[in-house]
Amino acid sequence: MPPLKLIARFVGWFAVLFAIFVAPWPGAGRVEAVCLRYVATQAFGGVHGNREISFEENLGRAEQTRAVIVNRALLNSDGSGPVRNVDIDLDNLVLRPLAVLLALILATPIPWRRRGWAVLSGVAVLFVCLGALLGLCLWVESAELALVDLSGVRKTVAMDFRSATLAQAVIALPVLIWLMVTLRRGDAARFFPAAPGSSAEEI
Repeated sequence: MPPLKLIARFVGWFAVLFAIFVAPWPGAGRVEAVCLRYVATQAFGGVHGNREISFEENLGRAEQTRAVIVNRALLNSDGSGPVRNVDIDLDNLVLRPLAVLLALILATPIPWRRRGWAVLSGVAVLFVCLGALLGLCLWVESAELALVDLSGVRKTVAMDFRSATLAQAVIALPVLIWLMVTLRRGDAARFFPAAPGSSAEEI
């Protein structure tokens, strides 16, 4: 059996760190949204063929972000025409997964040097995955403006896959990344010395 004190300490530190990371710090939401819009614009914004994507404040609220997708081929001469608005939930798409990942890594009882490298590599992997998820959402929404050929079964599969992936982004994704970048094979022997047949790995 794992030492109860070790588990309690890990859970306690995780809870404290997670609460700190998700706390509504004054002005943090605006800064985070500006950063999101900048990064998203660099990655997905601009004109690509008939598709044009821009990221802007949602209803003039600096802490909220909306992606605006346009099919330039459908625009009228005065610039009017159909658009697709995609409201981005910054909390669920970025902040909570990031908070879960950081709290898990920093609460893990391993040397601080390893925690530092795990934070750097884990955050990088998380942002790549979240960027791919945002790209998937924009790609699926582009089908509503005839920018992507999705119909029938393909559209259903794409939308179901997007919904399932979004549902897993908050918990499953950061936990998987934490396991991948933080733990090593020898850690089981260090954390659970009573485990039979295990041997400690020197750090």
